[in-house]
Amino acid sequence: MRLREIKQILEENVNFLRAEYKEINGKYEILAFQEIYKAIRNLENLGFLKEDIEYLESMDTIFHDKSQRVIVDGTGLTTFATKIDIINLKVVAVINAIKEALPEQDQNSISIKLPMYTELKEVSIFMKEIDMILNQTFINEYKSSIKLQNFDSGSNWIEIILENKEAIIFMGGLVNSAINFLKSSYLSWKQTSHTIKMLETEDNARQLILKALEENIKMQAQSHASALMKDFNIDESHQEYHTNLSHSIQKLAELLSKGTEVHTALNAPEETKQAFPDVEKTLTLIENATKLLTNGNSEE
Repeated sequence: MRLREIKQILEENVNFLRAEYKEINGKYEILAFQEIYKAIRNLENLGFLKEDIEYLESMDTIFHDKSQRVIVDGTGLTTFATKIDIINLKVVAVINAIKEALPEQDQNSISIKLPMYTELKEVSIFMKEIDMILNQTFINEYKSSIKLQNFDSGSNWIEIILENKEAIIFMGGLVNSAINFLKSSYLSWKQTSHTIKMLETEDNARQLILKALEENIKMQAQSHASALMKDFNIDESHQEYHTNLSHSIQKLAELLSKGTEVHTALNAPEETKQAFPDVEKTLTLIENATKLLTNGNSEE
């Protein structure tokens, strides 16, 4: 998860972390308790509040009360309110820390997640491949300068600023094309190639089959490139660009299969967000593709 996403979740919930109350005949009703409970659950998966939430969960008569009105004695109120105040302070501290660590996000930026690399060489190759994809993709009205805005400290994300909205929208089209190519052609090609390599047959015959498969996958990438150019009114007779775009689609599909993600800025205009594929569906596809290819490679 991007630090900006963590910050957004924290900011959406911090204002509910207040234990206000009113006295009723010597007891105390915790106001807006369900909102507090929901906020705590929204923050649960972030991890840094684990001990505090476990403490709240141990307060069975309060935290697991399903009634609309939660009424407690003075001791219960003090204990609950103190813990909520502590959680609030931690959340505010993390929000401020992230604000200090990250620059303001440009709405014309994209966030790219690196696969879980362990070698510096792998990171270097990844950056060169992303640079190649971006630099050979944007032409005509979609031409854009490309600037590195930020390394998302503490995670595997980088942020890149493009010059204009048109380039961002075209990038969304490229990501969609790569995902469609990944689903329709790339995964089956990788599986089939792996199977052919395992066949007990003459090396020459095996190489001929693999070469034919490689030529076929290039043709499939070219087909997706043609469709993308048509969608964005780019002259399909521009053969050099068509070749470069085909290569970008195939390379991006490969990176996606390894765990790469590409998202718009959190503050991007709705038109820009709509140009990119659905985040949840994309994450599911990437996760499945990564598992599939990892399992296949482990059998070699």
